[in-house]
Amino acid sequence: MDSGRRASRGEAVEGGELAGTERPEGRVHAFATLRAVANVGVAFGAGLAGFALVADTGWAYRMLVVGNVVTYLVSAALIMRLPAYPPARRPVRPRPGRALRDGPFLAVAGASAVLSLHWVALTLVLPLWVVTRTDAPPVTVAAVLLVNTVLRSTVAPSSTGATPGSPCCSRYG
Repeated sequence: MDSGRRASRGEAVEGGELAGTERPEGRVHAFATLRAVANVGVAFGAGLAGFALVADTGWAYRMLVVGNVVTYLVSAALIMRLPAYPPARRPVRPRPGRALRDGPFLAVAGASAVLSLHWVALTLVLPLWVVTRTDAPPVTVAAVLLVNTVLRSTVAPSSTGATPGSPCCSRYG
């Protein structure tokens, strides 16, 4: 339900969690599962938000907030069930500022930052524009987010050829 979860939490944190808990050969599947669950959550939340926008009552909006609280409590309960792993040992402490001298790393980080702006545009800028500058009903926001999530979940993976057995996935797995 929390449409800003991806932007606020960040994929780097998820990568760190998976690196510490998953074997290298299972990471592609784990990332795919995590992405699928996130997409289902966004689609479900967008659908519920659409109903709240149509109802346009204080009760409907409060139920969205309560529903979001419930999803966080369920997430916390699931995380508490994960086994505890000791921190990985670091044999050599890297020099400070090393990442700032790594050109390829900076290029990928910069491109990732620019490309992640689509989420802010889709979940903040577009809804504000639709509600304040157009005559479209507010439920249009939920519909756009829902359509985007469905397309991203179905069209994008098949068009890139990124399947668990493909070279691009096994290289980073």
